[in-house]
Amino acid sequence: MLLGDGTEIFVTYRFQDNGKPPVVFIHGDGQNHTVWKNLMGYFSGKGHSVLCYDLPGHGLSQPYKDRTYSFSKFVETLKQVLEEKAIRKPVLVGNSSGGMIALKYASEKPCGVTCVVAVSSCDVSPAKHNPKLRGEEMIKKYIEASKKLFQGQGLFDYGNPGLSDEDIFLSAVKNTSPEAIEGNLNAVEDYDIRSELRNIRVPVLLFRGSKDLIITGKWMKRMKEEIPFSKLITLEGYGHHVLLQNPDKIEEGIIENYSFLMQE
Repeated sequence: MLLGDGTEIFVTYRFQDNGKPPVVFIHGDGQNHTVWKNLMGYFSGKGHSVLCYDLPGHGLSQPYKDRTYSFSKFVETLKQVLEEKAIRKPVLVGNSSGGMIALKYASEKPCGVTCVVAVSSCDVSPAKHNPKLRGEEMIKKYIEASKKLFQGQGLFDYGNPGLSDEDIFLSAVKNTSPEAIEGNLNAVEDYDIRSELRNIRVPVLLFRGSKDLIITGKWMKRMKEEIPFSKLITLEGYGHHVLLQNPDKIEEGIIENYSFLMQE
């Protein structure tokens, strides 16, 4: 589909006409829609319409035509995708920065979603607020690698539980537009919705790997306390890339909390 600025983005949508809320998936930086193949199958099997799209500059989507990146723009992109498919009150499922987009959308449109699932996501910029990350150095390294190793936009299949963090890093910089990587990282630096969390009035299911060095446990506990209807699942032994390395763990958590999410 074409965004309002002429940017062409990839969208896949499996429609089911049975009244259940559609599920919309948003991947993270350097990823693409293939991260969701397991969960798309699960929700489709439950009777939900399912949609996922590649963020601009990722997978099969063009970079933004005007070369500007911000979370306000990411939210506007999500809004245009929903309008294109006439989707109301979706279930938003996001990974990493995709979960941050989902949380921001839900905070701005508290009656506009059914529920949110956020995996390895938070309410502030990790690069700015996590002193252990050495954020500026990490961002510089990521951008330099993307410019040096980029081989052309395309898809990388993330459904392999044997993937290492290095595998995931290399796939991101080889298959994602360097412009999009730099734009997304710069956008994340300004992200802060701490004061908006209480606006989210729908069920929110949060996932964090116990060994996640990017998203701290302290932040996640604060988010759980601030979001009125939320649950936090900590996955022992996993880091930031748990969805990409073991999607079954996320599916298990959603299965256990399906009634909570759907307010049944």
